[in-house]
Amino acid sequence: MMWDLVGLFFVACSVSARQSDFDAIVLNACDHVRPGGALLAAFLGGCDGYRVGDRWFPSARCDEEMVELPSQPLVSTSSS
Repeated sequence: MMWDLVGLFFVACSVSARQSDFDAIVLNACDHVRPGGALLAAFLGGCDGYRVGDRWFPSARCDEEMVELPSQPLVSTSSS
């Protein structure tokens, strides 16, 4: 299915600590954006994981350079 708007908020980096899983999830989300549509995404940048109570959840470490596709950045680097 193709969508006008696809949201990917903290999912890609939170599924596992493997970079290959992160890459596959981001690319899969991109594959479902209709031409002219938009992908809205947020990632745990520079984070190895997070804690909920006493439980530790590892995450894929990512930064702005890792979430860019050729000539189509997936991340805004603006501070606004």
